Amino acid sequence: PPLFLTCGISQEACTGDSAGEYDSKELYAEALIPILKDAPLAKSLNLNLSTRFSDYNLFGNTTNSTLKLEYRPVDDVLVRATYSQVFRAPTIEDISAAPVNTSTTFADPCVGLTAAAVTANPNLALACVNVPRDGTFSQDNGQITGLLLSNVNLKPETGDVTTFGVVYDPSWLPNFSISLDFWKYKIEDTITQLDATFAINQCIATGDPTFCSLFTRFGAGPNAGDIQVAQQPTFNLGTLETNGIDLGVQYALRDTPIGTFRFRLDATKIDSYENVPAPGAAPVEVVGTYDRQFGNYAKVRAKGMIGWDLGNFDGMVSANYIGSVDLLNPAAVGASPPLEVPAYTYVDLTLGYKFEKTNTKVQFGVQNLGDKQPPILYQNNVTNANTDVQTYDTQGRRFWLSVSQKF
Repeated sequence: PPLFLTCGISQEACTGDSAGEYDSKELYAEALIPILKDAPLAKSLNLNLSTRFSDYNLFGNTTNSTLKLEYRPVDDVLVRATYSQVFRAPTIEDISAAPVNTSTTFADPCVGLTAAAVTANPNLALACVNVPRDGTFSQDNGQITGLLLSNVNLKPETGDVTTFGVVYDPSWLPNFSISLDFWKYKIEDTITQLDATFAINQCIATGDPTFCSLFTRFGAGPNAGDIQVAQQPTFNLGTLETNGIDLGVQYALRDTPIGTFRFRLDATKIDSYENVPAPGAAPVEVVGTYDRQFGNYAKVRAKGMIGWDLGNFDGMVSANYIGSVDLLNPAAVGASPPLEVPAYTYVDLTLGYKFEKTNTKVQFGVQNLGDKQPPILYQNNVTNANTDVQTYDTQGRRFWLSVSQKF
């Protein structure tokens, strides 16, 4: 302690004891209240109310409720709305995990620091302690030593969610349905692991010691100014507001001469994903970008599916669409224009046959039919994978065969 830099084996393998506990008691109640049925312009009107009382020995008492309204003016149309309060307590790991060293990506804003730059923005002096101010400072490696920390002082997330939507099930077109829903979230005290680059940029923007105190730099010698360790605590990162719309369409075309077909499309468009890291800090708009702190928030994502069956045969082709994003400041050193990552569409195919006499089913499939390779996002943005492994397929085209037997 406090930096946990001395270890007899690999730094990432060293940690300490993790121990923690808290108690909670909860009481939940829900009621479904039918208000109208078969009335003029009200085929049905239902109200659903629920509430949850929680008592935490570490976080106090809280009561959070949900109100849902479903209104069907005619048989073919359903109008629905929800208001819900949000409460999420920190986990045991969030508050009690032992410190762990890690290699974290980092773009040092102190590269090329000059005295004139510090004069123009005094917060640079807080972020760039021990960095020479003659313009010679450089960053030789896109990775630095990070220290992942739990935080016993974490507060629970709180907030609210509002949704409003319409579903149309036309009687004149059986097996067809379309829905459109608007949603809006507002979260206070967002719980997240703090990214080092995000934290130092907030230090420069605000001078807030909460962010500036997380960095320790070498004070002398050839490494003067280099990051020795960046603390990355689990943190209540201000407020988060996001809103968007969901579209859902489904249709079944049954019993044609060439089989039954099922069609489905689900799409989401994010209009805004905005974080205010701390009181007085400038809002950070994430939508349409890959952000080190928050991840991949493409404006549009969609999944489509066409299913088919005829006798003992069945098949499905599905497509997963991920909209384009901008990778902000992609270079390891210095400011650089955004790198546009194009939209990606992955197509999967499945074919199957069922042997009724033996109750055996054989399926053959291809994933990533187009052999789409993931985009290169570079090590300084996404560590050793060089891409966003949570969003893009890193394996390429692959085939599979399965046999299932029921007895």
